[in-house]
Amino acid sequence: MTGKGIKLLCCAAAAAVLMAAAPLVGRPCYSPKVYLQACDPSAIADPQSEEAVRAAIFRYERLPKCWSAFIAGAALSLSGLMLQTLFRNALASPYTLGIASGAAFGATGWFLLGPAAIGTVLGLPAAAWASAAGALGAALILLSLARVRGLGTASLPLAGIALSFFFSSLVLAMQYGADAGQMLRMIRWTMGRIEPLSPSMTCVSGLMVVSAAAVHWFYGRELDILTTGKNRALTLGVSVDRLSLLLLLLSSLLVGWTVSLFGPIGFVGLMVPHICRLLYGTRHRVLVPAVFLTGGLFLTGCHTLSRCLLAGDVLPVGVITSLLGGPFFLWILLRRPRYLDRGEL
Repeated sequence: MTGKGIKLLCCAAAAAVLMAAAPLVGRPCYSPKVYLQACDPSAIADPQSEEAVRAAIFRYERLPKCWSAFIAGAALSLSGLMLQTLFRNALASPYTLGIASGAAFGATGWFLLGPAAIGTVLGLPAAAWASAAGALGAALILLSLARVRGLGTASLPLAGIALSFFFSSLVLAMQYGADAGQMLRMIRWTMGRIEPLSPSMTCVSGLMVVSAAAVHWFYGRELDILTTGKNRALTLGVSVDRLSLLLLLLSSLLVGWTVSLFGPIGFVGLMVPHICRLLYGTRHRVLVPAVFLTGGLFLTGCHTLSRCLLAGDVLPVGVITSLLGGPFFLWILLRRPRYLDRGEL
């Protein structure tokens, strides 16, 4: 087995250990025996028992939130990898390109204006599809600027900042027109908070993310060629337009789903692909599983940290990721300035 294969196995083992340990950490910390109590219906039947309350919190709150964080982290990280490959820009991510803001605009518009009778579509909340449409619209604008108007890869983050401000202004305008209760919920939602999902929703969401990762892995060879340049990819027989559209659709769906459920969570899609490239290299058939696992580990760790910082409350996980992502963004600029000059990965 190669060194990269051993690293992937270690990453998978770390993911299994963290997913088992993370729900136990918090205020207060729980003993591992709570797993047995949470699986025993009789153990949580007595609402007066302290052990029953602890087991119920673990079963219905902590455990689902950790799984939600893992799936959301994997989705955002895969989306960041797709966007960096598509635009061949090391600073590309759903957050820095304004795609997350477009998704927030779509979700906010649905929350305020969408018909309440339409709850789910194809197993996902209707708001997720509206959010995905907003993300796709922002991504298509960027793609048209890059392909039609000849905007260079080094200028894409600047265009993304402009898009982010534009969509954020629209979101603020809609929030201003909402009542006080709606406004408070939307403000807290824009901070990025991990919420527990139902078992069926967890299965649907996990299947969606795994399917996107599988598609990305399947086209790994073509994506490796695409990172060397569009002209070279066309010469070697890669259907660049079809592959670009596929990446846009997948990344928009992943970002839209995550934003609609948990709010905009910044910088995960920027940091994790870079960390994985440093550890595993640039081949996509190694990067995709590495990014999937590392992204889930990263956001689960951030969520666990957010649960420990405040007594009696949970800090929004978006605050943690932004505190980590800001210095990381500056590190990319200072450590590797050629990214800005040549637009390389």
